Amino acid sequence: MQLGAFAIVVVLRREDVAGEELRDFSGLAFRNPFAAFAMLLFMLSLGGIPPTAGFMGKFWLFGAAIDAHYYWLAVVGVLNSAISLYYYVRIVVFMYLKRDVIGSEPKTTPTLAVVLGLAVAATLVLGVYPRLLFRARRPVRADAWGRGDHRRNPLNRQLVSW
Repeated sequence: MQLGAFAIVVVLRREDVAGEELRDFSGLAFRNPFAAFAMLLFMLSLGGIPPTAGFMGKFWLFGAAIDAHYYWLAVVGVLNSAISLYYYVRIVVFMYLKRDVIGSEPKTTPTLAVVLGLAVAATLVLGVYPRLLFRARRPVRADAWGRGDHRRNPLNRQLVSW
């Protein structure tokens, strides 16, 4: 998600545009539709909207906090996610609804296109089929103090049950 979002900023960076301000995203959907779609997907994922990897990450994180009886922490996390959506949607509004074109045309190099494609695919695949991450991870053998009973850690409980 973050890698893809920063790759879009790299796409926007040109000789006459820094690519770091909201107005630099203006009209991106009309100038580079794939980059705009990718950024839309990354913003939705960062906001925790399903079916993206960001949603699954937040789902497990808040679930682990609730399982550990840290209800206040889960509430704070959900509220922060809701607040962050405002900022993510602002970028999407500039990309799709504003038509003010600033500077030269953004260009995507083949390498950057591959990175964006992989980031889009990973964001969607891990959002729809997140168990791929659990198959890839190795089980924890011991915690920081050398104890091997990692299943008693309340933050690890949900991960172990899968």
